[in-house]
Amino acid sequence: MDGNQRFSEHHQSFPHQAKSRLKEVSQSQHPFATVLTCADSRVPVELLFDQGVGDIFDVRVAGNIVTPLPLG
Repeated sequence: MDGNQRFSEHHQSFPHQAKSRLKEVSQSQHPFATVLTCADSRVPVELLFDQGVGDIFDVRVAGNIVTPLPLG
């Protein structure tokens, strides 16, 4: 919620976007949230919640529906 507020107020902090973060998440990832979202490219979850690489597990499907495949 804090990240979305920063985004909506245009005060993003752009966390976890350094080269060191890319190296860190190449070994393992531990996102703190999973978001089911539309495959629409105009809805970049990490930007909307002002989060960085590896912070959110983003499941993109057409129609925002949960079927057994993305649920797995």
